[in-house]
Amino acid sequence: MLGSYRALFRIAGTRSFCAAALLARLPGSMLVLSIVLLVSKTTGSFAAAGAMTAAFQVTTSTVPIVSSRLIDRYGQARVLPPLILAQSALLVAFTVAVTAHVPLLACGVVIAVAGAFGVPFGSAVRARWSHVAPADQVPTAYAMESTLDEVNWTIGPLLTAFLATAFGAGVPLVVAAILSTLGGIWFAMLRNTQPPVRTGGVVHRGRDLVHSPLPVVVLILIAIGVLFGAFELTLVSFADAHHAHGASGYLLALWAVGSMAGGLWFGSRRWQSPLSTQVLILLAVLLLATVPPLLIHTVQIMGLGTFIAGVAVAPTLIVCFTLAERSAPASAITESITWAMSGITAGFALGTAITGVLLDHWGSTAGFIMTIAGALTAMAIAGATQTILRTAAFPQNPTDMGKDYPSTDPLPGISLSAFEAIEGQSGQGRSTNMP
Repeated sequence: MLGSYRALFRIAGTRSFCAAALLARLPGSMLVLSIVLLVSKTTGSFAAAGAMTAAFQVTTSTVPIVSSRLIDRYGQARVLPPLILAQSALLVAFTVAVTAHVPLLACGVVIAVAGAFGVPFGSAVRARWSHVAPADQVPTAYAMESTLDEVNWTIGPLLTAFLATAFGAGVPLVVAAILSTLGGIWFAMLRNTQPPVRTGGVVHRGRDLVHSPLPVVVLILIAIGVLFGAFELTLVSFADAHHAHGASGYLLALWAVGSMAGGLWFGSRRWQSPLSTQVLILLAVLLLATVPPLLIHTVQIMGLGTFIAGVAVAPTLIVCFTLAERSAPASAITESITWAMSGITAGFALGTAITGVLLDHWGSTAGFIMTIAGALTAMAIAGATQTILRTAAFPQNPTDMGKDYPSTDPLPGISLSAFEAIEGQSGQGRSTNMP
Protein backbone atom coordinates (compact mmCIF):
# COMPACT_ATOMS: atom_id res chain seq x y z
CA MET A 1 0.00 0.00 0.00
CA LEU A 2 2.85 2.40 0.83
CA GLY A 3 4.72 1.89 -2.45
CA SER A 4 2.70 4.53 -4.27
CA TYR A 5 3.50 7.04 -1.51
CA ARG A 6 7.23 6.24 -1.50
CA ALA A 7 7.34 7.01 -5.22
CA LEU A 8 6.22 10.58 -4.50
CA PHE A 9 9.18 11.26 -2.24
CA ARG A 10 11.63 10.17 -4.90
CA ILE A 11 10.74 13.39 -6.72
CA ALA A 12 13.37 16.05 -6.03
CA GLY A 13 12.46 18.57 -3.34
CA THR A 14 9.24 16.95 -2.19
CA ARG A 15 10.52 15.87 1.22
CA SER A 16 11.54 19.40 2.13
CA PHE A 17 8.33 21.16 1.13
CA CYS A 18 6.20 18.43 2.71
CA ALA A 19 8.05 18.76 6.02
CA ALA A 20 7.80 22.56 5.95
CA ALA A 21 4.10 22.44 5.06
CA LEU A 22 3.42 19.90 7.80
CA LEU A 23 4.84 22.29 10.40
CA ALA A 24 3.18 25.34 8.84
CA ARG A 25 -0.25 23.69 8.81
CA LEU A 26 -0.12 22.36 12.37
CA PRO A 27 -1.54 25.64 13.77
CA GLY A 28 -4.56 25.18 11.50
CA SER A 29 -5.56 22.19 13.62
CA MET A 30 -5.05 24.20 16.81
CA LEU A 31 -6.72 27.53 16.11
CA VAL A 32 -10.44 26.71 16.35
CA LEU A 33 -10.11 24.60 19.49
CA SER A 34 -7.75 27.22 20.96
CA ILE A 35 -10.28 29.99 20.33
CA VAL A 36 -13.11 27.90 21.78
CA LEU A 37 -11.16 27.01 24.91
CA LEU A 38 -9.87 30.55 25.47
CA VAL A 39 -13.21 32.30 24.99
CA SER A 40 -15.39 29.69 26.72
CA LYS A 41 -13.11 29.56 29.76
CA THR A 42 -12.85 33.36 29.94
CA THR A 43 -16.53 34.20 29.35
CA GLY A 44 -18.28 30.97 30.36
CA SER A 45 -20.32 30.99 27.15
CA PHE A 46 -20.19 28.58 24.22
CA ALA A 47 -22.31 31.03 22.23
CA ALA A 48 -19.54 33.63 22.61
CA ALA A 49 -16.95 31.01 21.67
CA GLY A 50 -18.97 30.04 18.61
CA ALA A 51 -19.35 33.68 17.60
CA MET A 52 -15.59 34.32 17.86
CA THR A 53 -14.87 31.16 15.89
CA ALA A 54 -17.40 32.14 13.25
CA ALA A 55 -15.87 35.63 12.93
CA PHE A 56 -12.48 34.03 12.33
CA GLN A 57 -13.78 31.40 9.91
CA VAL A 58 -15.85 33.82 7.82
CA THR A 59 -12.85 35.92 6.88
CA THR A 60 -10.62 32.84 6.60
CA SER A 61 -13.05 31.38 4.08
CA THR A 62 -13.29 34.47 1.87
CA VAL A 63 -10.24 36.73 1.83
CA PRO A 64 -7.65 33.96 1.15
CA ILE A 65 -9.32 33.46 -2.22
CA VAL A 66 -7.85 36.83 -3.18
CA SER A 67 -4.53 35.82 -1.63
CA SER A 68 -4.47 32.62 -3.66
CA ARG A 69 -5.02 34.57 -6.86
CA LEU A 70 -2.07 36.76 -5.91
CA ILE A 71 -0.02 33.61 -5.28
CA ASP A 72 -0.85 32.30 -8.75
CA ARG A 73 0.13 35.67 -10.24
CA TYR A 74 3.22 36.64 -8.20
CA GLY A 75 4.44 33.38 -6.69
CA GLN A 76 4.46 31.80 -3.24
CA ALA A 77 7.80 33.29 -2.15
CA ARG A 78 6.55 36.89 -2.51
CA VAL A 79 3.02 36.56 -1.14
CA LEU A 80 3.22 34.09 1.74
CA PRO A 81 5.67 35.78 4.19
CA PRO A 82 3.65 39.02 4.70
CA LEU A 83 0.48 37.02 5.31
CA ILE A 84 2.21 34.73 7.79
CA LEU A 85 3.72 37.53 9.86
CA ALA A 86 0.51 39.59 9.93
CA GLN A 87 -1.71 36.72 11.07
CA SER A 88 0.75 35.58 13.75
CA ALA A 89 0.87 39.08 15.24
CA LEU A 90 -2.93 39.34 15.25
CA LEU A 91 -3.37 35.95 16.95
CA VAL A 92 -1.14 37.12 19.79
CA ALA A 93 -3.08 40.40 19.98
CA PHE A 94 -6.39 38.50 20.20
CA THR A 95 -5.05 36.33 23.02
CA VAL A 96 -4.00 39.39 24.99
CA ALA A 97 -7.35 41.12 24.35
CA VAL A 98 -9.50 38.21 25.50
CA THR A 99 -7.33 37.56 28.56
CA ALA A 100 -7.57 41.25 29.48
CA HIS A 101 -11.41 41.09 29.17
CA VAL A 102 -11.54 43.59 26.32
CA PRO A 103 -15.16 43.85 25.03
CA LEU A 104 -16.08 40.91 22.84
CA LEU A 105 -16.96 43.12 19.88
CA ALA A 106 -13.39 44.43 19.75
CA CYS A 107 -12.02 40.92 20.18
CA GLY A 108 -14.23 39.77 17.32
CA VAL A 109 -12.80 42.45 15.05
CA VAL A 110 -9.23 41.41 15.87
CA ILE A 111 -9.84 37.71 15.24
CA ALA A 112 -11.77 38.47 12.05
CA VAL A 113 -8.83 40.49 10.71
CA ALA A 114 -6.52 37.63 11.70
CA GLY A 115 -8.67 35.32 9.59
CA ALA A 116 -8.40 37.71 6.66
CA PHE A 117 -4.63 37.17 6.68
CA GLY A 118 -5.12 33.40 6.63
CA VAL A 119 -2.48 31.56 4.64
CA PRO A 120 -3.77 28.95 2.17
CA PHE A 121 -1.03 26.44 2.98
CA GLY A 122 -3.15 23.48 1.96
CA SER A 123 -3.78 24.99 -1.45
CA ALA A 124 -0.15 26.03 -1.86
CA VAL A 125 1.25 22.59 -1.12
CA ARG A 126 -1.29 20.87 -3.39
CA ALA A 127 -0.39 23.33 -6.15
CA ARG A 128 3.23 22.25 -5.73
CA TRP A 129 2.25 18.62 -6.11
CA SER A 130 0.28 19.47 -9.24
CA HIS A 131 3.46 21.10 -10.57
CA VAL A 132 6.09 18.46 -9.72
CA ALA A 133 4.23 15.14 -9.77
CA PRO A 134 3.30 13.01 -12.81
CA ALA A 135 -0.39 13.36 -13.65
CA ASP A 136 -1.28 9.83 -12.57
CA GLN A 137 0.34 10.42 -9.16
CA VAL A 138 -1.44 13.69 -8.33
CA PRO A 139 -4.50 11.97 -6.76
CA THR A 140 -2.13 9.89 -4.64
CA ALA A 141 -0.31 13.07 -3.62
CA TYR A 142 -3.62 14.63 -2.64
CA ALA A 143 -4.45 11.52 -0.64
CA MET A 144 -1.15 11.80 1.16
CA GLU A 145 -1.75 15.48 1.88
CA SER A 146 -5.15 14.65 3.34
CA THR A 147 -3.44 12.03 5.47
CA LEU A 148 -0.80 14.53 6.61
CA ASP A 149 -3.62 16.95 7.42
CA GLU A 150 -5.03 14.28 9.68
CA VAL A 151 -1.62 13.80 11.30
CA ASN A 152 -1.81 17.47 12.18
CA TRP A 153 -5.41 17.10 13.31
CA THR A 154 -4.26 14.29 15.58
CA ILE A 155 -1.37 16.25 17.07
CA GLY A 156 -2.99 19.69 17.10
CA PRO A 157 -5.94 19.06 19.44
CA LEU A 158 -3.74 17.01 21.81
CA LEU A 159 -1.12 19.77 21.89
CA THR A 160 -3.82 22.42 22.36
CA ALA A 161 -5.48 20.56 25.22
CA PHE A 162 -2.13 19.95 26.91
CA LEU A 163 -0.96 23.56 26.60
CA ALA A 164 -4.30 24.95 27.78
CA THR A 165 -4.42 22.60 30.78
CA ALA A 166 -0.77 22.90 31.79
CA PHE A 167 -0.03 26.56 31.05
CA GLY A 168 -3.31 28.40 30.55
CA ALA A 169 -6.02 28.81 27.92
CA GLY A 170 -4.17 31.62 26.11
CA VAL A 171 -0.94 29.72 25.49
CA PRO A 172 -2.08 27.52 22.53
CA LEU A 173 -2.76 30.53 20.30
CA VAL A 174 0.68 31.98 20.97
CA VAL A 175 2.36 28.64 20.24
CA ALA A 176 0.30 28.33 17.05
CA ALA A 177 1.54 31.74 15.90
CA ILE A 178 5.16 30.74 16.47
CA LEU A 179 4.81 27.42 14.63
CA SER A 180 3.04 29.06 11.71
CA THR A 181 5.82 31.61 11.34
CA LEU A 182 8.63 29.05 11.47
CA GLY A 183 7.05 26.52 9.13
CA GLY A 184 5.55 29.07 6.78
CA ILE A 185 8.74 31.04 6.17
CA TRP A 186 10.65 27.78 5.63
CA PHE A 187 8.03 26.67 3.08
CA ALA A 188 8.12 29.99 1.24
CA MET A 189 11.92 29.89 0.94
CA LEU A 190 11.89 26.56 -0.93
CA ARG A 191 11.73 28.08 -4.40
CA ASN A 192 12.85 25.10 -6.51
CA THR A 193 9.49 23.30 -6.25
CA GLN A 194 7.21 26.33 -6.46
CA PRO A 195 4.80 26.48 -9.41
CA PRO A 196 6.04 29.01 -11.98
CA VAL A 197 4.50 32.45 -12.14
CA ARG A 198 2.44 32.60 -15.33
CA THR A 199 3.42 35.88 -16.97
CA GLY A 200 2.30 34.91 -20.46
CA GLY A 201 -0.25 32.81 -22.22
CA VAL A 202 -3.95 32.76 -21.48
CA VAL A 203 -4.93 34.13 -18.09
CA HIS A 204 -8.04 32.60 -16.61
CA ARG A 205 -11.16 34.67 -16.13
CA GLY A 206 -13.61 34.41 -13.27
CA ARG A 207 -16.31 32.97 -15.47
CA ASP A 208 -14.04 30.02 -16.33
CA LEU A 209 -14.45 28.90 -12.73
CA VAL A 210 -18.09 29.97 -12.42
CA HIS A 211 -19.07 27.87 -15.45
CA SER A 212 -17.13 24.85 -14.25
CA PRO A 213 -18.24 22.21 -11.71
CA LEU A 214 -16.26 24.09 -9.05
CA PRO A 215 -19.27 25.98 -7.58
CA VAL A 216 -21.05 22.67 -6.99
CA VAL A 217 -17.95 21.24 -5.32
CA VAL A 218 -17.80 24.32 -3.09
CA LEU A 219 -21.46 23.90 -2.10
CA ILE A 220 -20.80 20.28 -1.13
CA LEU A 221 -17.80 21.35 0.91
CA ILE A 222 -19.80 24.07 2.66
CA ALA A 223 -22.18 21.39 3.89
CA ILE A 224 -19.24 19.21 4.93
CA GLY A 225 -17.81 22.22 6.75
CA VAL A 226 -21.06 22.58 8.69
CA LEU A 227 -20.61 18.97 9.74
CA PHE A 228 -17.04 19.61 10.85
CA GLY A 229 -17.87 22.78 12.79
CA ALA A 230 -20.86 21.24 14.53
CA PHE A 231 -19.00 18.04 15.40
CA GLU A 232 -15.91 19.76 16.80
CA LEU A 233 -17.80 22.22 18.99
CA THR A 234 -20.20 19.51 20.14
CA LEU A 235 -17.34 17.25 21.23
CA VAL A 236 -16.02 20.04 23.48
CA SER A 237 -19.50 20.48 24.97
CA PHE A 238 -19.94 16.71 25.36
CA ALA A 239 -16.64 16.42 27.25
CA ASP A 240 -17.54 19.33 29.53
CA ALA A 241 -20.98 17.88 30.25
CA HIS A 242 -19.32 14.63 31.36
CA HIS A 243 -16.80 16.50 33.56
CA ALA A 244 -13.90 15.46 31.33
CA HIS A 245 -12.70 18.88 30.25
CA GLY A 246 -9.39 17.66 28.85
CA ALA A 247 -10.99 14.86 26.84
CA SER A 248 -12.06 17.08 23.92
CA GLY A 249 -8.53 17.07 22.51
CA TYR A 250 -8.35 13.29 22.67
CA LEU A 251 -11.76 12.85 21.05
CA LEU A 252 -10.79 15.15 18.18
CA ALA A 253 -7.48 13.31 17.84
CA LEU A 254 -9.29 9.96 17.51
CA TRP A 255 -11.52 11.50 14.84
CA ALA A 256 -8.39 12.53 12.95
CA VAL A 257 -6.80 9.09 13.38
CA GLY A 258 -9.87 7.48 11.84
CA SER A 259 -9.71 9.91 8.94
CA MET A 260 -5.99 9.26 8.49
CA ALA A 261 -6.55 5.50 8.31
CA GLY A 262 -9.35 5.93 5.78
CA GLY A 263 -7.26 8.32 3.68
CA LEU A 264 -4.21 6.05 3.57
CA TRP A 265 -6.27 3.09 2.43
CA PHE A 266 -8.31 5.06 -0.11
CA GLY A 267 -5.38 6.91 -1.66
CA SER A 268 -3.32 3.79 -2.26
CA ARG A 269 -5.88 2.34 -4.67
CA ARG A 270 -7.11 3.09 -8.17
CA TRP A 271 -10.86 3.42 -8.47
CA GLN A 272 -12.70 2.71 -11.72
CA SER A 273 -15.90 4.63 -10.99
CA PRO A 274 -16.24 8.32 -11.95
CA LEU A 275 -15.32 10.89 -9.33
CA SER A 276 -18.94 12.05 -9.24
CA THR A 277 -20.04 8.57 -8.21
CA GLN A 278 -17.25 8.21 -5.69
CA VAL A 279 -18.16 11.41 -3.88
CA LEU A 280 -21.82 10.38 -3.63
CA ILE A 281 -20.95 6.98 -2.19
CA LEU A 282 -18.46 8.43 0.26
CA LEU A 283 -20.95 11.05 1.46
CA ALA A 284 -23.47 8.27 2.10
CA VAL A 285 -20.87 6.47 4.21
CA LEU A 286 -20.06 9.73 6.02
CA LEU A 287 -23.75 10.25 6.76
CA LEU A 288 -24.05 6.79 8.28
CA ALA A 289 -20.88 7.32 10.31
CA THR A 290 -22.23 10.50 11.94
CA VAL A 291 -25.24 8.74 13.46
CA PRO A 292 -23.59 6.63 16.25
CA PRO A 293 -22.26 9.63 18.27
CA LEU A 294 -25.87 10.78 18.72
CA LEU A 295 -26.59 7.58 20.62
CA ILE A 296 -23.46 7.49 22.82
CA HIS A 297 -23.51 8.66 26.44
CA THR A 298 -20.01 7.96 27.79
CA VAL A 299 -16.69 9.58 26.96
CA GLN A 300 -14.91 6.25 26.49
CA ILE A 301 -17.36 4.91 23.93
CA MET A 302 -17.49 8.33 22.28
CA GLY A 303 -13.81 7.83 21.46
CA LEU A 304 -14.74 4.79 19.39
CA GLY A 305 -17.62 6.69 17.82
CA THR A 306 -15.42 9.58 16.75
CA PHE A 307 -12.84 7.19 15.26
CA ILE A 308 -15.55 5.49 13.17
CA ALA A 309 -17.00 8.86 12.14
CA GLY A 310 -13.58 9.95 10.92
CA VAL A 311 -12.92 7.01 8.58
CA ALA A 312 -14.91 8.49 5.68
CA VAL A 313 -13.65 12.06 6.13
CA ALA A 314 -10.30 11.99 4.31
CA PRO A 315 -11.52 9.87 1.35
CA THR A 316 -14.39 12.31 0.82
CA LEU A 317 -12.05 15.31 0.91
CA ILE A 318 -9.57 13.61 -1.44
CA VAL A 319 -12.26 13.20 -4.09
CA CYS A 320 -13.58 16.74 -3.57
CA PHE A 321 -10.13 18.30 -3.95
CA THR A 322 -9.47 16.22 -7.06
CA LEU A 323 -12.77 17.45 -8.51
CA ALA A 324 -11.76 21.03 -7.69
CA GLU A 325 -8.38 20.67 -9.38
CA ARG A 326 -9.91 19.16 -12.50
CA SER A 327 -12.47 21.96 -12.71
CA ALA A 328 -9.88 24.71 -13.06
CA PRO A 329 -7.83 26.28 -15.84
CA ALA A 330 -4.14 25.54 -15.54
CA SER A 331 -3.37 29.08 -14.37
CA ALA A 332 -5.78 28.88 -11.43
CA ILE A 333 -4.81 25.74 -9.54
CA THR A 334 -4.09 27.49 -6.24
CA GLU A 335 -7.25 29.59 -6.51
CA SER A 336 -9.50 26.64 -7.35
CA ILE A 337 -8.24 24.57 -4.43
CA THR A 338 -8.55 27.60 -2.15
CA TRP A 339 -12.18 27.98 -3.25
CA ALA A 340 -12.70 24.35 -2.20
CA MET A 341 -11.02 24.89 1.16
CA SER A 342 -12.92 28.13 1.64
CA GLY A 343 -16.13 26.18 1.21
CA ILE A 344 -15.14 23.99 4.14
CA THR A 345 -14.16 27.01 6.21
CA ALA A 346 -17.36 28.91 5.44
CA GLY A 347 -19.41 25.87 6.37
CA PHE A 348 -17.35 25.47 9.52
CA ALA A 349 -18.14 29.06 10.50
CA LEU A 350 -21.84 28.51 9.91
CA GLY A 351 -21.77 25.22 11.78
CA THR A 352 -20.01 26.61 14.84
CA ALA A 353 -22.18 29.74 15.01
CA ILE A 354 -25.45 27.80 14.91
CA THR A 355 -24.23 24.91 17.03
CA GLY A 356 -22.93 27.22 19.75
CA VAL A 357 -26.46 28.53 20.28
CA LEU A 358 -27.95 25.02 20.12
CA LEU A 359 -25.48 23.74 22.71
CA ASP A 360 -26.26 26.53 25.17
CA HIS A 361 -29.98 25.75 24.97
CA TRP A 362 -30.32 22.02 24.26
CA GLY A 363 -26.96 20.39 24.86
CA SER A 364 -24.83 18.02 22.80
CA THR A 365 -27.77 16.06 21.36
CA ALA A 366 -28.77 19.08 19.29
CA GLY A 367 -25.14 19.50 18.20
CA PHE A 368 -24.91 15.95 16.90
CA ILE A 369 -28.22 16.40 15.03
CA MET A 370 -26.63 19.44 13.37
CA THR A 371 -23.71 17.23 12.34
CA ILE A 372 -26.05 14.74 10.69
CA ALA A 373 -27.88 17.57 8.93
CA GLY A 374 -24.60 18.74 7.39
CA ALA A 375 -23.81 15.27 6.04
CA LEU A 376 -27.34 14.84 4.69
CA THR A 377 -27.22 18.20 2.91
CA ALA A 378 -23.87 17.40 1.28
CA MET A 379 -25.17 14.07 0.04
CA ALA A 380 -28.34 15.68 -1.35
CA ILE A 381 -26.33 18.27 -3.29
CA ALA A 382 -24.01 15.63 -4.73
CA GLY A 383 -26.94 13.45 -5.74
CA ALA A 384 -28.76 16.30 -7.47
CA THR A 385 -25.71 17.47 -9.43
CA GLN A 386 -24.20 14.24 -10.75
CA THR A 387 -24.36 15.41 -14.37
CA ILE A 388 -22.48 18.61 -13.56
CA LEU A 389 -19.85 16.86 -11.46
CA ARG A 390 -19.04 14.43 -14.28
CA THR A 391 -17.76 17.31 -16.41
CA ALA A 392 -14.82 17.73 -14.01
CA ALA A 393 -13.33 14.35 -14.85
CA PHE A 394 -10.20 15.48 -16.65
CA PRO A 395 -6.72 16.41 -15.33
CA GLN A 396 -4.63 19.42 -16.19
CA ASN A 397 -2.41 18.82 -19.22
CA PRO A 398 1.08 20.09 -18.36
CA THR A 399 2.55 19.86 -21.84
CA ASP A 400 1.17 23.22 -22.97
CA MET A 401 2.91 25.87 -20.91
CA GLY A 402 0.62 28.81 -21.68
CA LYS A 403 -2.63 27.03 -22.38
CA ASP A 404 -5.67 26.94 -20.15
CA TYR A 405 -8.05 24.07 -20.66
CA PRO A 406 -11.72 25.08 -20.67
CA SER A 407 -13.29 23.74 -17.54
CA THR A 408 -16.64 23.14 -19.23
CA ASP A 409 -15.55 20.39 -21.66
CA PRO A 410 -17.91 17.50 -20.93
CA LEU A 411 -16.29 14.13 -20.41
CA PRO A 412 -18.99 12.35 -18.40
CA GLY A 413 -18.20 9.13 -16.65
CA ILE A 414 -14.55 8.83 -17.63
CA SER A 415 -12.30 7.46 -14.91
CA LEU A 416 -8.74 8.12 -13.86
CA SER A 417 -7.58 4.79 -15.28
CA ALA A 418 -8.94 5.78 -18.69
CA PHE A 419 -6.84 8.94 -18.65
CA GLU A 420 -3.78 6.94 -17.67
CA ALA A 421 -4.36 4.76 -20.70
CA ILE A 422 -4.79 7.77 -22.96
CA GLU A 423 -1.63 9.38 -21.66
CA GLY A 424 0.29 6.15 -22.03
CA GLN A 425 -0.73 5.84 -25.69
CA SER A 426 -0.02 9.47 -26.56
CA GLY A 427 3.26 9.73 -24.65
CA GLN A 428 2.03 12.90 -22.94
CA GLY A 429 2.44 11.93 -19.30
CA ARG A 430 3.35 14.80 -16.97
CA SER A 431 7.07 15.34 -16.49
CA THR A 432 8.44 16.46 -13.15
CA ASN A 433 9.74 19.77 -14.48
CA MET A 434 6.57 20.99 -16.16
CA PRO A 435 3.80 23.08 -14.53
